Amino acid sequence: MKSPRAPFTALFTICTTLAAAATFAAEPARDYSNRVTTVTGTPGCVAFWDFVQREPAAPHRFIAHVPAGATNRFPLDAGNYVHDLWGEGRTATYGKDIRSQANFPGASRQP
Repeated sequence: MKSPRAPFTALFTICTTLAAAATFAAEPARDYSNRVTTVTGTPGCVAFWDFVQREPAAPHRFIAHVPAGATNRFPLDAGNYVHDLWGEGRTATYGKDIRSQANFPGASRQP
């Protein structure tokens, strides 16, 4: 004979498992945010780029993480000095989807 508590135990187990999964899924974003806060809170820090943040509008340059209250986002311009100086290789470009862009391989991944 089944226990009258069996359905409640099963429901509790499912809910607990889902809650734990949601917590662990949110953890990488929280860790990333904590790392950014730690670095930007370093005395004397002006800016740092992790090549994840981009401008929302064209040309979608990479922008820096800056300390609280800073107003400049220090956008980076794409450049290929080999092409610029010697005319060899491809020109540097921006792309909305960084993963398809050969100029910055591996960018847009969190450290």
